[in-house]
Amino acid sequence: MNNNSLLLLSKCAEFELTIMNNVFRMANKYKRTCMHPRSKQWHLIDYIIVSRQDIQDVLITRAMRGAECWTDHRLVRATLQMRMAPHHPKRAQTVCTFYSVSRLRDPSYLQTFQSCLDNKLSAKGPLTRSSTEKWNQFRDTVKETSKAVLGPKQHNPQDWFDENNTAIEDLLSKKNKAFMEWQNNPNSAPKKDRFKSLQATAQYKIRKMQDQWWGKKAEEIQRFADTKNYKQLFNALKTVYGPLKPTTTPLLSSDGDTLIKDKKGISNMWKEHFSQLLNRPSSVDQRALDQVPQNHTIEELDIPPSIEEVYMINGNKAICRL
Repeated sequence: MNNNSLLLLSKCAEFELTIMNNVFRMANKYKRTCMHPRSKQWHLIDYIIVSRQDIQDVLITRAMRGAECWTDHRLVRATLQMRMAPHHPKRAQTVCTFYSVSRLRDPSYLQTFQSCLDNKLSAKGPLTRSSTEKWNQFRDTVKETSKAVLGPKQHNPQDWFDENNTAIEDLLSKKNKAFMEWQNNPNSAPKKDRFKSLQATAQYKIRKMQDQWWGKKAEEIQRFADTKNYKQLFNALKTVYGPLKPTTTPLLSSDGDTLIKDKKGISNMWKEHFSQLLNRPSSVDQRALDQVPQNHTIEELDIPPSIEEVYMINGNKAICRL
């Protein structure tokens, strides 16, 4: 018990919250979350707190002794059974299918696609119906041919974690197995040392995989930039940074009560703001402006140059170049 715990309990009492760690009857090893480095005593310092009206939704709260999270704290997990209002199904949306159009760059795919499309169009015979029916028939034929020849577009995620998924799973499985053996016998020094060794090895190799992936991706982007292959360059940059997500910043209305989120409303709000900012009546006395000394207006500068002046200027520039 200390000042922080008293403050936590007072806040829970003030806002009608409940600490769920000690609500369920179980062994202390499933409640304690951290061991003091000097006294080697286990303490409960990680909490799951819910509102008092939501206690019925929590089925169990316990510390997971088998979860190794790269920290000296144990993972605390709560299993919930949420009671929510029935969801009204939305209207089904049309899903657009994208095909691997890039395969048409291959002459073999292009020839197969053309021959297959010609065969299907000729098999359906001459079109004597309306223009809408002709278009629908042609569209369906192209889709069927694209699906049969090109196939759907494959989305291959390019990330260092995905490319090294098998190696990372092997490292983590060995480390987790050693961690479970140590947890089953916490007083065994060899098992603890073996786990620490595998933990350091996994951390080193995973960081090395990540560095190698970033180095290879940087060389790839630089090669595309040097060869001026801008399409592949932007695709590689999109792989690293992700696609751009256009967002609009909401604005408050002039009365300060309504939040405007739609694009048209935001444009009208900015128009209204600058109209009030720039179209204000002048408060300067015109007599004061008349007293300001004015320079003499040189009317000759407004006359267009003559052909002789143009020739003279171009000749002087040519002489300067020589």
